[in-house]
Amino acid sequence: VYSGGKYTGSFTNLGKAPSYLIKDLYYYSFDGNYFYKDVTSMLDDYRAGVYSHSVNSNNPHYSYYLYLTARSTSGYSASDLDSIIVNNGYNSSSKMYGTGSAFKEAEEKYGTNALLAFATALNESAWGTSSIAQSKNNLFGYGASDSCPSSCAYSYNTPRDSIMDYASKSSTSYETVSGSYYYGSHYGNKSSGKNVMYATDPYWGEKMAAYAYTRDLKFGGKDFNSNTIGVTKKGVSNVVVYRDASTNSP
Repeated sequence: VYSGGKYTGSFTNLGKAPSYLIKDLYYYSFDGNYFYKDVTSMLDDYRAGVYSHSVNSNNPHYSYYLYLTARSTSGYSASDLDSIIVNNGYNSSSKMYGTGSAFKEAEEKYGTNALLAFATALNESAWGTSSIAQSKNNLFGYGASDSCPSSCAYSYNTPRDSIMDYASKSSTSYETVSGSYYYGSHYGNKSSGKNVMYATDPYWGEKMAAYAYTRDLKFGGKDFNSNTIGVTKKGVSNVVVYRDASTNSP
């Protein structure tokens, strides 16, 4: 919000800014990948379907946790995840208390990154304190909708059951190419990623990525930039994918 000669409001921390952005200057973006110094240039490019007026027209930025595939492994242990809950002032009253082992179990069984799943639960369950988390052990909002936010939410016997169900459904529906809701296994936005179908909120993916980044930043930085993310642009076809980091690999 711009008022009284300055901008006010909240922000979402997705990571360190790229080096070509100058501190204390305001930039504009319609996709989070390309940045503009003024709104007019941004809108001109948006209408034309180009990025020529952006400050990084040949160097798009991809925030790590926004584009990290859920098909990755976290360096955080079960005890690390438990510590995040405790160190933020939550005890057994939170339904996420002591669930670290379940997130790592789900990662091992279904191949869904434990930190990303953990970050999703933090947001969806308000750190395990939301009404459906408390009454139904539902940490991910499964079954709930904008029109039926409470009574339609699924019930689970334990928080662990909720975590395992999320990992199972997410793995098969959102993180597998043949999945019914697959648009990429990263958080993403309404252009690509899980956010295309997972939530009505167009900024859901950014919120999840911010939870992952800020928790990682505060508790050791074990995961940030631990993987190299490859991105292909729309319209590029015949992309060759290798099993290992060598063109001699199958």
